[in-house]
Amino acid sequence: MAGKWKARMGNLWGGFRVGSNKALPLVNPGEFKISDNGTIELSARYDPPGSGWRALVVAIVTGILVTIVAQATGFCAGPGWLLWCILIILIRRQWVSLNLENSESVVVDSANHRLGFLTDFQGEKRWVAFEIKENFDLLVQSITAVVPAPVAEGKIARRLRAATVAVLVTLAILVVMILLSILVVMRYRSTFRR
Repeated sequence: MAGKWKARMGNLWGGFRVGSNKALPLVNPGEFKISDNGTIELSARYDPPGSGWRALVVAIVTGILVTIVAQATGFCAGPGWLLWCILIILIRRQWVSLNLENSESVVVDSANHRLGFLTDFQGEKRWVAFEIKENFDLLVQSITAVVPAPVAEGKIARRLRAATVAVLVTLAILVVMILLSILVVMRYRSTFRR
């Protein structure tokens, strides 16, 4: 059965995990298509690896420049690692179109309406995982009829990147520090007025 479905991919903070294997870092918007001649295609945006390290280098250079300008002018501020990381990821993202009809294995997570395909991507075997919300059972029947690889039931879970956890912890610490500084200033002003 031919058709198009909206595929929900990962996001900036993480993608999917097929069993214990990380899936390819694909992000929204995604489109999953099955054509009349039996080709299965997934179109989405891909986040190439290495953006975090590039952001770290740029943040260090920015810190050095901010320090030099602050020495001369008395004050200066610049973006930190998180902002650079987000910007570099967004700049490096690229559209990919994956042909999935020759996948080696297919995993179906019926409970969460997710699919995983083990396919060749840039010379390596990688898992591609995504979520389909509408007409999932009909889609699984179509895939089973088209794909020669074994189709098995399995677990496809969301995963958090280590960077995600680090960013969340950093944001929590930042919020606590801001709240503490506000409380200290309010306490200081209340004692100063007496």
